[in-house]
Amino acid sequence: MNTIKIPYPDLHSLSEYQKNYVSKIPLSMDLTEALKFSYKQLLDCLGKISEEKSNHKYQPEKWSIKTLVLHISDTEKVFQYRALSIARGVRENLISFDENEFADHSNADHISFKKIVDEFMASATSMHLLFENLRKESYLTEGMANNQKLTPALIGFLTAGHRLHHLHILKERYLV
Repeated sequence: MNTIKIPYPDLHSLSEYQKNYVSKIPLSMDLTEALKFSYKQLLDCLGKISEEKSNHKYQPEKWSIKTLVLHISDTEKVFQYRALSIARGVRENLISFDENEFADHSNADHISFKKIVDEFMASATSMHLLFENLRKESYLTEGMANNQKLTPALIGFLTAGHRLHHLHILKERYLV
């Protein structure tokens, strides 16, 4: 990834939503380290899940593991669009997305788990390449999404924290 060191954000400057994800990342990590670490941790966990286990729901009304992993990919695509848009100069408020609506229409339970993991790897690689190729000044360009101030750097940290958040859920609730 890029040799530009983007330091860990100041948690006091973040909304509660943002703080919830960023605080999952070890304080010592810069953006590059956080993205690599979260990717490796999540991928290692996903590699231990069988096709059969990937259909598991820890409660009947909750998402299957397949749906959860596809949600991570969907979120990364939305985050990547936001980071790209802000880095390229878009200043209007970017719309939010309804994660449950996306999940309801994902068709995840009818896709093989291998393909879902492949999609996660592809979306994560695309995200990593975007951050590798940004200009230094683009990382700190301010924009808005879902009525919250964001920078591409913060979006990168949110991405890493979102991965770690769901890794914790996989281990704690799905017993992976």
